[in-house]
Amino acid sequence: TTCYAEYKYTGSVSRKLVQRTISGKYTNDRVTSIGSYAFYSCTALTSVDFPLVTVVGDSAFCECSKLTSINLPLVVTTNYRSFMDCSALTSVDFPSLTNLGSQSFYYCSKLRSVDLPVVTKIGEYAFSNCSALTSVDLPAVTDIASYAFTNCYKLTSLILRSETLCTLGNVNAFQRCYHILGTKNNTHNPNGDKDGYIYVPSALVESYQAATNWSTYATQFRALEDYTVDGTIIGALDETKI
Repeated sequence: TTCYAEYKYTGSVSRKLVQRTISGKYTNDRVTSIGSYAFYSCTALTSVDFPLVTVVGDSAFCECSKLTSINLPLVVTTNYRSFMDCSALTSVDFPSLTNLGSQSFYYCSKLRSVDLPVVTKIGEYAFSNCSALTSVDLPAVTDIASYAFTNCYKLTSLILRSETLCTLGNVNAFQRCYHILGTKNNTHNPNGDKDGYIYVPSALVESYQAATNWSTYATQFRALEDYTVDGTIIGALDETKI
């Protein structure tokens, strides 16, 4: 069954009805998919719990400006703008998600923590304008589309753990990622530091440096073994190489 927030949309009136009546925490343990625009602009919605949902439709939670907690443990696909402009969202955890649709988290300006252990594809503009995002760990990703991280001004660490070389759709995927580009910006990188790095398995560093589109960022690649936070190695690494 599909959830349309208890209403079948026939026009703007029914949509406004949902916006007015859905607030606080919303739980549903029966539906298996969430329809397009189901909770669009429900600005009083703070938490959602859908333990059986596997698919989230286009713009399903778009502009839910107070949404801070999402529980979708079985979701495997998010679609166009599923969580766009959820401006209060600080972290996401999707343990079963494999396909992150285009603009899924576009303009989630407070998003700081991302846990996507099995995602293999990052769609266009998926994290665009996530201006608070500093580090993203993507264990299984093998495909990053155009503009995926554009305007992620504070991004300093992108970790790609897959032993398969990730395809980068376009060099613009990191447009205005000032720390990876080493671009001076008065607000986000006043010194023009080129201190943003892309961490990959050590055996693939040279392959990434020469790969199509990735070669633009050749100087910013580092081996996974070099990734530390406050001197602590992150992730399950080969201790013989540390």
